[in-house]
Amino acid sequence: MKFGRELRVEGAYTVSEVARLLGISPTTVRAWIRRGKLRAFKFIHHQYLIPKGEVERIIKTTRGRKG
Repeated sequence: MKFGRELRVEGAYTVSEVARLLGISPTTVRAWIRRGKLRAFKFIHHQYLIPKGEVERIIKTTRGRKG
């Protein structure tokens, strides 16, 4: 675990990291979490952490939908 401007936990991503990986806004990531489309858990200071496997699942399910 590494602390700084952004929290870093092995095997989990922050909202901003997921947004960058998926090419969407952090607001969209948070909306997906609230709607249950993306599983996450709250951590220190109301930050969400998204497990790596959950990000991989979203990438697989959304692949090919653009365009």
